[in-house]
Amino acid sequence: MNKMNFKTLWQKNVKNSDLASVAVYDKTLLGIFLALLAIGWVMVFSASVGVNPHNPYFYVIRNSGNILVALVAFGLTLSLPLKLWNDNLRYWLFWGTLVLLALVYFTGHSAKGAARWIDLGVIRFQPAELAKLSVVLFVASYIERNIDIVRSNILNILRPMLIISGFLLAIYLERDTGTLVLLCGLIIVMLLLAGARLSGLAILFAIAVVLVSLMITHGAHYRMARLTNFWDPCASLDVFRGNGYQQCTSLMATSRGEFFGVGLGNSLQKLSKLPEVQTDYVMAIWGEEFGLLGWFVVLALFALLIWKAMRIGYNALQEQQNFSGFVALGIGIWFFGQMVINVGGVLALLPSKGFTLPFISYGGSSILVSAVALGLLMRIDYETRLIERGEN
Repeated sequence: MNKMNFKTLWQKNVKNSDLASVAVYDKTLLGIFLALLAIGWVMVFSASVGVNPHNPYFYVIRNSGNILVALVAFGLTLSLPLKLWNDNLRYWLFWGTLVLLALVYFTGHSAKGAARWIDLGVIRFQPAELAKLSVVLFVASYIERNIDIVRSNILNILRPMLIISGFLLAIYLERDTGTLVLLCGLIIVMLLLAGARLSGLAILFAIAVVLVSLMITHGAHYRMARLTNFWDPCASLDVFRGNGYQQCTSLMATSRGEFFGVGLGNSLQKLSKLPEVQTDYVMAIWGEEFGLLGWFVVLALFALLIWKAMRIGYNALQEQQNFSGFVALGIGIWFFGQMVINVGGVLALLPSKGFTLPFISYGGSSILVSAVALGLLMRIDYETRLIERGEN
């Protein structure tokens, strides 16, 4: 570990960095980021108007504040060199996230059978969102330092899991099935891209299946109901009492939009019919108001974002920047997994998991951490381009 303190690294790497070369930044990636934030703001505004009858603008005001904070965090992240993350920040983030996850278990705010938030009075923060970024940075750093033995020894694949097991245990105890599935998949795919042996990855996969199975079968009864009802949510006998209700109503909203949608603000399903309409199911209202064409726009933006992330990771690896490369790949996998889980739940292709869609859904923790991830991604691309030009 580099012994230089944070202040020294900041002065050496930030103040003297060539941040004036704005042309080097990927303007397409920045445009995608801003477009998704704009769509999210509009849809949270439209979807949440009927949620709080006493203050129709409650969610859009708070979401505006969330976006402003996220933009500040994005700009700050963009100014920080990757060396600072690799040498110092990832340690603080790792242990800080672990402490926050422990606090959630003992003092966290509970909702719908899961304790996921730390209530700070004015705001509520969800440490599980921060865990996604922490895992990406930890696994990328481990791969960079041990890439040869990761490819040759099964035990060296299991070793990082022992360290990161605290994260997975905390998520398990919080009954956050979606995040547990995402983190396990994220770790396995990152190690797979690093060239890890399939036999070792098979062991990790088996462990992940056991953890998720235990959570479903020994947790709250609604998890098993979600798993069995998503095949045909509208056929459930409990459709109007909870099981299958959200997905059935979501399908009604999406199908009502047809190709061009019913128009902004004209959704019927958002009027106290579809629960969590501004968070988990905001895409259902987007589909109702903007139709299949609107779905295509959002999915195309995410597809381009994920492709950009994977391409940036590949370019960084080509320049022998293993930490940067695997961070970028990890961010791409993370966004892909979260998009699939959210969209799959909205369209009843997967069980509903209570997952936000990055940048689109209401949720300060999700928007903030996702913005930091985008800042990291653009910084990786920036530094890789400087290396290619021989300036770093």
